[in-house]
Amino acid sequence: MSGSTLRRGLIAAALAALLAGPAAGQEPRTVRIPPAEATAGARLTGTLHGDRDVRYLVTAEAGQRIAVSLEATNRSAYMNVSLAGAAEALHVGSMSGDRFQGVAPASGEYAILVYLMRNAARRNETSRYTLTVEVGGGAARRPDATGEIPCAGEAGQPSRACAFAVRREGAGKATVTVTLPSGAARQITFEGGKPVRSDAAAAVAHEMSADLFLIRIGVERFEIPEAVITGG
Repeated sequence: MSGSTLRRGLIAAALAALLAGPAAGQEPRTVRIPPAEATAGARLTGTLHGDRDVRYLVTAEAGQRIAVSLEATNRSAYMNVSLAGAAEALHVGSMSGDRFQGVAPASGEYAILVYLMRNAARRNETSRYTLTVEVGGGAARRPDATGEIPCAGEAGQPSRACAFAVRREGAGKATVTVTLPSGAARQITFEGGKPVRSDAAAAVAHEMSADLFLIRIGVERFEIPEAVITGG
């Protein structure tokens, strides 16, 4: 590949990155969705104009199901879903589409950002939209316990307090959902009182220190007390 061809490729990639995602414009207008409406299935309509994004906030308990869908008149309109304040989104619409269904990894407020892509926002385009948000609906079982454990999501990253929720099945069987510092969720399955698998591609390795599970999944690290699994 010639130097000029490589430079053209790098410039094209940089432009594509620049035009992706929401525009860095005004602070989004914030709308709170009442819990009763979210439980029943809230249907919200609005209009986007340029970089005037709209952020919807909805409350969910750890383990509850969250379902979000977006219908818009402009194909450059998308929505992102994240735990409010988290560094990473649970769902990025421009990459994963206009529908999201997942389980809340932690109790708290979840932000749904509705926006126009940067290129459309800079052209001052508009879009009418309908956003549907449903939380709970009785489909998800509430966790048996919630709290915080030390965890780290990257190599060399110091451990910090991470929210967790656990569902216990008895006989040492349980599923622990941990919210990583990035805001992403990690599910760890215990069987016979030991961690055996997770929803990550990497294998689960662990050792015991007194009554504490020291777990590694790739570069991720977790410290889970045995009482979280047994309920003791």
